Amino acid sequence: MRLLLTEIVQPFVGTRTEVDRAIGYGEVIPDLDRGFWPKTHVEFTMPFRLFKTHSVYHPIIKHAIVVIRNPADCLCSYFHLFRRRNPSDKRVRAGIDAFCLHNVDDWCIHVASYLETSRNKSLRSFWTSYEQLHAQPTLVLKSAAACLGLDTTDAACQKAIENNRFDKLRATEHLGSKFHEYFFRVGQLNSGRNELQADTINTIEQRTFEIYGEAKRQIKSMQNRSAA
Repeated sequence: MRLLLTEIVQPFVGTRTEVDRAIGYGEVIPDLDRGFWPKTHVEFTMPFRLFKTHSVYHPIIKHAIVVIRNPADCLCSYFHLFRRRNPSDKRVRAGIDAFCLHNVDDWCIHVASYLETSRNKSLRSFWTSYEQLHAQPTLVLKSAAACLGLDTTDAACQKAIENNRFDKLRATEHLGSKFHEYFFRVGQLNSGRNELQADTINTIEQRTFEIYGEAKRQIKSMQNRSAA
């Protein structure tokens, strides 16, 4: 989503998009979790800035594009992301099932924090999912842009999607000696079922059932409003 939105907002900022590939996504949408901030000046003509974060809701956030994912898939992805830099950490050595089960409650707390503030109107939010982005990428991206007040076209969204196809992004990666996992690793739906034991999947589904169900209803509500 960060890469896709970067391409959509580029015409509104003082950077240029290459013919086939967006540039400077770290300049346009800094990563707050890693303390990344643009190293060069970016001249914005929009009345807002976009930031990427995996943090739970904080009152400083007034508007958000919330992207959720099937909990088992999300936790597996987090395991591999964590192992990317910390292959010898004891949490990694414990195995993917133990790691995912240990982090289930954090997943629930994270999603619940945005659900609660969306319900009580503390947060203006647009909700979508990794799965919906796979199924309807143009619609999701155009709706996300509209949430930001940006009037974009199907053609612009389709170009952004083409530029950021998974195989293209994966082809740009090189592990070298620094990383032990690809960032763009699998990019598939229901990949958790290929990595986790059945008992682990069942436990994750039971512990996330209520929160995940509410999040999916929130997304459905967004879809219905867009259709209206």
